[in-house]
Amino acid sequence: MKKLSMLSLIVGGVLLGGCSDDDKDFVLNTERLSGVDWYYNGYKGDQFSYASPDVLEVMRFENNKQIIGIEFSGRRDSVAGSWEEIGVNTLRMDWNFKTAETWTVMDCSGKALKVNNGWGDREYRNDLSYLENLTGDAFWVNEFDSDVLKTRLGVRLEGNKSIREGYAYALLSDETSGRIKLQRLGSSTWGENTQQNVGYDKKAKRVRFSCRIGGNYVKFDEYLSADNFPVVNKNEIGMTMAKTENIWTIAWKDIQVDDKEICYRLEVYDEKEEGNPYYVSQLIAYPKNGFELSRNSAGVINRLNDLNPDKKYKLRLTVAMLEDGIAFNNTYAPNNLQAVIYVTDDIWL
Repeated sequence: MKKLSMLSLIVGGVLLGGCSDDDKDFVLNTERLSGVDWYYNGYKGDQFSYASPDVLEVMRFENNKQIIGIEFSGRRDSVAGSWEEIGVNTLRMDWNFKTAETWTVMDCSGKALKVNNGWGDREYRNDLSYLENLTGDAFWVNEFDSDVLKTRLGVRLEGNKSIREGYAYALLSDETSGRIKLQRLGSSTWGENTQQNVGYDKKAKRVRFSCRIGGNYVKFDEYLSADNFPVVNKNEIGMTMAKTENIWTIAWKDIQVDDKEICYRLEVYDEKEEGNPYYVSQLIAYPKNGFELSRNSAGVINRLNDLNPDKKYKLRLTVAMLEDGIAFNNTYAPNNLQAVIYVTDDIWL
């Protein structure tokens, strides 16, 4: 999916301006309507509501008459429907997954698109800069307790440094018991508190992320299927480590699951600061000759020169199953996990 950078929004605002050539006698200019990401924050005042239709909506009108919906769970684009101008300031919105609507466009000047969709007035904006690169993901976490593989729900909310402490949640229902309060794992990363474990019941789930960014509340949904790895033991993964001079070679067995994209990631972290890793690799395809790890290894994060050579750290291998349709080299692959297996060991670097 294309990254929703602030540059694209700024360019869209400058080049496209409003949707009318004359704000005093408004007439919609559809050429200026298209090509802009329009945001509607439907928050209604209840941070913990799971069933209400008050989630963030983002869409883009394309010149080919498609409506592109943008999901903040994984930052993915998809065709949400089609649009057509059927009269002066009037649009027909044919949605793929809900009833068609007729929109009366009341204004489209500057950064606002004001419409009545038959249910009420709405104001879309193309400048919700407070969102930054917000995204969320839910996935199944499989990790070993001694030699027993246990599964729980994992969640990540990231890409925004202004999320307020105590206001980040993953919701599984309207009940108090369905609220998972997220803890800060890094400067812009939040995750589940493992003391609130949600086990694997082999059922699909809808996870609603809810957070406060400055004075703005934001909610959006993530859909997680029941797909998971088959039960494996440590020997089937067989992670080994061998050191030659200043290079560690980490090797393991290739894990394959029918019709699923499987890839891998390595991390080095202090056990007391898991959310502030010293090294994180890219998601990679299976390395037949092992993965060479040194202080000069390329990665998303490499602070290995900051390590104390006399101190023990944790090395974690992540075996990652990606959501359907996502390749390991996709920009947003790390935000589209379906399930992971964690294998950890001690390491000195």
